[in-house]
Amino acid sequence: MLLYHVTTDVAVYERPSFHTKEAFSIMKKISAVLAILLSLAFPAYADTNTGGTGDLSATDETTAAVSLLENSLEIARGLMDYQVTLYKRERVGGMLKDEERMTFKWKRPFSVYIRVEDGKEAGQEIIYVKGENEDKMVVSPGRILGGMTMKIAPDSGIVTRNNRHIITEAGITPTLERIITIITTDAGDPSSPIRVEYHDRVLFQEKPCSLIRVHESSYAYLTEIYLYRDTLLPAAFISYNEAGDLIESYRYRDYHVNIGLTDYDFDPDNDTYNF
Repeated sequence: MLLYHVTTDVAVYERPSFHTKEAFSIMKKISAVLAILLSLAFPAYADTNTGGTGDLSATDETTAAVSLLENSLEIARGLMDYQVTLYKRERVGGMLKDEERMTFKWKRPFSVYIRVEDGKEAGQEIIYVKGENEDKMVVSPGRILGGMTMKIAPDSGIVTRNNRHIITEAGITPTLERIITIITTDAGDPSSPIRVEYHDRVLFQEKPCSLIRVHESSYAYLTEIYLYRDTLLPAAFISYNEAGDLIESYRYRDYHVNIGLTDYDFDPDNDTYNF
């Protein structure tokens, strides 16, 4: 059961497992060749690096990546509200769930509205306004819950059993904060194997983006963060385990920012909703 979502369109691909330095070196060479072939065959999905930072040291790449993420975070924190189309796919309990598309609205200080647009839970709606409704989510039935609107605690078992993150972690600001904390904490630990790549110019779904790849962090074996170059808002957060299996994918498309969302947009009595 879906009880909240956050996720832009990109082909999900499997990554190989790297268990030795020799294998890693070989796979890097193979990956470079594949990247060229993919850029020719699938230009809409390829990472075409036309202005990367491969000449930077590991420390400089980490510094550049964190600086860019902090700039993105500053922009996100400055937003009064936004609406975006999200695509989410997660591995929960060892099972990879289907990707789902949803409408996501957010308003300062922390109001969230989500409507699932397709999939098994199509039509389900969720509202969470921090400090209101007993600090619970208001969840409309969609195709589940027997037609009853319910109030559910954000950290209840029914939520955590079906999602990797709870709704209080939803949105671009908490996600950016979490990633920056992971990178800076791991990078400051001499025993951490973390490695950061920063590519200033890549093509992601036909949109110019910057790409940050975080290898072997305490959170995931590989995390890819795409930021739209024109706005610095997140385009995607994608993580994989050591075997190359997708852990989670959150993708953001069609941002509309500072559009004047009001409390009525986060009110279950809104007559355009189905609570």
